[in-house]
Amino acid sequence: MRETANRLMLRRILPILAVSLFLTLALPPSVADAACRGGRCPAGEDDDFDRKVQVNITLTVVPEEAGIIEVDGDELETGVFEATQGDMVVLEAVPASGYEFDCWSGSLSSTDNPLETPFYNHKSITANFVRDEDEADSAPDDESALVVRIPNGTTARDADGDEVTDVSVDVRQPHDVPDDRVMVNQVFDLGPDGATFDPPLPVVLPYDPWELPDGVREGELRVAYYDDASDTWVELPSVVDQDNMTVTADISHFTEFSVLAPKPESGALSLTAPGFSISSLAIAPAAPRVGDTVTVSVVARYDGSDAEGSSALILSVNGETAQVVRVTLAGGESKTVEFVVSPQSEATYNVDVNGVGGTFSVAATAPPEALSQAVALAEQDSSAFPGISLPGWPAPGWQPGALIVGAAVLGLLILVPLLRRRYLRYRYDI
Repeated sequence: MRETANRLMLRRILPILAVSLFLTLALPPSVADAACRGGRCPAGEDDDFDRKVQVNITLTVVPEEAGIIEVDGDELETGVFEATQGDMVVLEAVPASGYEFDCWSGSLSSTDNPLETPFYNHKSITANFVRDEDEADSAPDDESALVVRIPNGTTARDADGDEVTDVSVDVRQPHDVPDDRVMVNQVFDLGPDGATFDPPLPVVLPYDPWELPDGVREGELRVAYYDDASDTWVELPSVVDQDNMTVTADISHFTEFSVLAPKPESGALSLTAPGFSISSLAIAPAAPRVGDTVTVSVVARYDGSDAEGSSALILSVNGETAQVVRVTLAGGESKTVEFVVSPQSEATYNVDVNGVGGTFSVAATAPPEALSQAVALAEQDSSAFPGISLPGWPAPGWQPGALIVGAAVLGLLILVPLLRRRYLRYRYDI
């Protein structure tokens, strides 16, 4: 009985072993490995660290002088850094004096600072800063912001020769300005009229960088006084303090003072409202082909004194106007504005949006249909794993032979017991 039972168990186990051997030999290794692609498996384990992809992260600051960005605790020296796909990165926006962090924009939106996030493909991120409201509220008004100090040892006499004890400040309507100059501040009339100083004393005039006409550079600002005798404005040697937004010059008498600057070239683009800034020009894709759609984007920001402002953003391609977009923003608001062009010839193109420029080159041939694994991984989120599909027929090699042998063994194991049973039945029937 025991021998009969063992034979029956062996007959049941052998087909199972044969089927397992058949599946092991017949299926190619590509099916077993299909669950892991690009060095990443559904379980989160890496089968090959060297196959991870490096992605480029482009970081910008708006306004440019408002602060810096630290990456994993280190200050970013260039506008682009490389990150390993899937690794956590800590970004921190550090504001400069007079500013505070507002938000992250671009490829991701967040108000967290520091911001900890993984990157799976190329990103362009902007750190947006705004003026510190506490410092803005504590700033004096236009008249009190003007500073006149009479140092010890300075002789101050009015027109009658009496000692000057009080200084008055009045705001006047501006006189005509030379054609090659622009006035960037109010006109302050210091009194008493005719007062003189020996030696000269410093006068400090404020200015608002957000109200400067487009194309005017802060470093070119000059204190000027109005000369009644010649009916002209006379510029004085001046020192510009961009941190405190003041211009200082030494004066020897009281009269009307203001701040002048060289007039921008006539060809410079002008915004429809003061207070706009354009930055962070980006071009995607970085290496387009003929017929591809190219997106040119910039970040527009409005920090003017009005509740909102409008500006015409003009895209020029190789010096010719291609598109015009009008944007309206509230005070302190930033927005990414995109232009779309389709280059039809192989060439290098120069693009410009309101004075912010860039360049891209277009290749003639179409890209190959089969992308390399690195490029494919860089363009998709590696956390999303594709479905596994079985191959059609194994590639020529040892698998076909194994398939035939396995099928033959399996067939024999199934047919032999049936034939033997039929033979025994026939034998006993006789």
